[in-house]
Amino acid sequence: MTLVNPSRRWWNRPRFRALLPWVSWGVSAVLWLIVGWSLTDGVGVDSSPWVVPVVSTFALGLMLGGTFLVAFGGSDDAVDLRSALVPTTSMFVALGVAEIVHAMVVGVRPRTESIVFVCIGGVSTAAVFALHHFWSARRRSMAIVARNGVPTSGRVTRVSGFWIDYRPVTRATVQFTGADGRTRWTTQTIEGSVAVGDRVDVRYQPMEGRRRVPAVVTRR
Repeated sequence: MTLVNPSRRWWNRPRFRALLPWVSWGVSAVLWLIVGWSLTDGVGVDSSPWVVPVVSTFALGLMLGGTFLVAFGGSDDAVDLRSALVPTTSMFVALGVAEIVHAMVVGVRPRTESIVFVCIGGVSTAAVFALHHFWSARRRSMAIVARNGVPTSGRVTRVSGFWIDYRPVTRATVQFTGADGRTRWTTQTIEGSVAVGDRVDVRYQPMEGRRRVPAVVTRR
């Protein structure tokens, strides 16, 4: 029992919870730069053999900790692909850049691996943002279809049930007929349990001449 509202404590305030993952990722990035600096051929590692394993352990822990805080920290923001993968792809960039810069400073040839790390990290980061943009656009499109799409009825033809967060969900294939008289199928994940033959509500966006149209399925 306490006379203080737990949500008013400084470690439970939304601003602190939103800032903490970024601090964790920032410190992790600095540590990865130190690791990359120490990996330069001919310098660093021989005189400080403990740097790479010890600092790498701390850096990895902070990197994963930041992602954990975003996923389970109680933030109102949805967890997306970037918070899960960008810290990892940035690790490769930091390792490669630090090693290349150190090699240039001391006048030795950078390892091929450092250049490969930068390329892998850069391409992977760009791919993550591209996928995030694609999926965000698709979610917005499906939200519009759910609000303004043409309503019709569909029949479940195939199901596969599983659980998410202790709640039953069903991966179902639904057959429906559009306003143009053409029979179409869509496969989506539906909350709750449905069986083959069940009728469900479908909203879709008619697109003249297109074989594939956006559709949203909900239980009745």
